[in-house]
Amino acid sequence: MTRIGIVVQPDFLVQHVGVRNYLFTLYQYLSLGADVRFVSFFRPQRQLRHWFYVHLQDPAFLRNNGVTEDWRIEGAPAAVLDRYHATAGDQADRQPALWTSHIGSCLESAGFDTLVFGNPWLVEFADRLPVKRQVGIVYDAIPNRYVLTEAEKPYEFAAQHVAGFRYFREHCDRTLAISESVTDDLTRLLHFPPERVGFLPPMVPTDCLATPTGAAPRRTGAVVLASPLDRRKGLEQMPRLIAAAGRRVDRVTMYGAVRCSPDQLKAFFRGLPSRLSLEWYPRATGRTTERLFREGRMLLFPSLNEGLGLPLIEAQVRGCPVVTRDARPMSDLVVAGSRVLTDDPAADDEVVRQLAGDAAFDHATFEAAARAFFRTDDLPARVLRAIAEG
Repeated sequence: MTRIGIVVQPDFLVQHVGVRNYLFTLYQYLSLGADVRFVSFFRPQRQLRHWFYVHLQDPAFLRNNGVTEDWRIEGAPAAVLDRYHATAGDQADRQPALWTSHIGSCLESAGFDTLVFGNPWLVEFADRLPVKRQVGIVYDAIPNRYVLTEAEKPYEFAAQHVAGFRYFREHCDRTLAISESVTDDLTRLLHFPPERVGFLPPMVPTDCLATPTGAAPRRTGAVVLASPLDRRKGLEQMPRLIAAAGRRVDRVTMYGAVRCSPDQLKAFFRGLPSRLSLEWYPRATGRTTERLFREGRMLLFPSLNEGLGLPLIEAQVRGCPVVTRDARPMSDLVVAGSRVLTDDPAADDEVVRQLAGDAAFDHATFEAAARAFFRTDDLPARVLRAIAEG
């Protein structure tokens, strides 16, 4: 059986929620046809690099993307924000239960046929590692673009990306982006040889692959927001779009941690209609996000920067249509029945109003179309071929 190592940060289980979700999905796909291990390293000052395996004790940690319990707050928007501030100090994340086992300084002893670099900012190697096939995964070049365009420039993180991109370009047999649009950055901005660059198909998280059984859920008519409290996700647009829908939207459900300034957080909650019923999960298990998508009328996702946009996939394969920006890669993921925004505020308001008010929307037919669109039947096999052979 093919043996594949996925190189991760030592603390990847508590870092980078979206990247972790992607790596967990990749791990589970590859495990269907290969012997796959998470592997990491540390290097004491002026000493050899030491490699080790990372083993999860609880499979549920994989299924729930690293979240072991929900943190739920509900009420009117102003009350929800007050309750968040009152309880945040008591809501430290539980650390995952894991084991590590030693490989040593000689990576060859692990016997990997293929080594996958789970993120470019981890790579600190100058020379090619002693593994026959090496594959680099690239999520986006957003930090590098921000250095050129943003006032708050992420110099250090962008430099870490550049080091990884340089290694991928010089030593990896294949560099795979998580969407076709990211390959444009790799070839156009980062000068990767086009013949050594590819992209993975949009990956549906494993817990979304199985066709649901039993009675269809009751749709509440709620608008769902996925990790909205981040300026890069279109934070400033969301309250206006929700308010523009008027009485057609009386409930909002959302999940995700705070990744914006205190002033931006306050402005978001002040911008929501005070009459709304708001259910917020600053921390949500996979089971909870599934419920939100299966009960929601639509996902509002006007993100400004994405490498892929996993929530768009998760929502649609659970029958929840999306409203997103008409920009790649998000627009590449839109199934017929979902909608895209324009740059015309009045037209965008009408898009949200129409979908929010469409009580006759056929969610079951839409879900079947989404599963066909993302080819969920043969997706894991396609990903394995891209990693191990392509």
